[in-house]
Amino acid sequence: FWFLPLCLLAGAYVGTRILIVAPSEPFLLVLACLLVAFLNLERLGHTNVPFVQRHPTASAVVAGVLAGVFEATVNVAGPMLLVYFMLAGLNPRSLVQVMNLSFLVGKGTQIATWAGAGGVGLAAWIATAPFALVALAALFVGHRIHDRVSAATYARWLRGFLWLMVGLLV
Repeated sequence: FWFLPLCLLAGAYVGTRILIVAPSEPFLLVLACLLVAFLNLERLGHTNVPFVQRHPTASAVVAGVLAGVFEATVNVAGPMLLVYFMLAGLNPRSLVQVMNLSFLVGKGTQIATWAGAGGVGLAAWIATAPFALVALAALFVGHRIHDRVSAATYARWLRGFLWLMVGLLV
């Protein structure tokens, strides 16, 4: 999955350019609908998507670009990447590593594009600092507990997180 952050970068750039001229609300609903579709497929036991298994690179490219677009338009790439990784059957340790790298690339691209368009001032940097500290704390907690949680428990937590995201998006 070394190329996935590059796909995310491309999608984040396109998504940020779209966001500069269009509202983000329609993208919130599209993401919520995609998550509900996936969660219901999983609930019904239909998560074996042959395309993902037969064409892992092509499906990763599509998922990465879409995640980048959602990263830029609604400020979250995670749910789209989680859906792809769960469909691909990626183990939790690899999932977390790829998610972290993708997050850094996606956010970096989004920030650079906004800054280049004159959209990030000092007040925005100061306002986001507390959230960055919370994210850092969560990262350290995650590293402390990752070996103590089974893959099944982790998958259950991810599904719960995705349902929570659907509720927040709607």
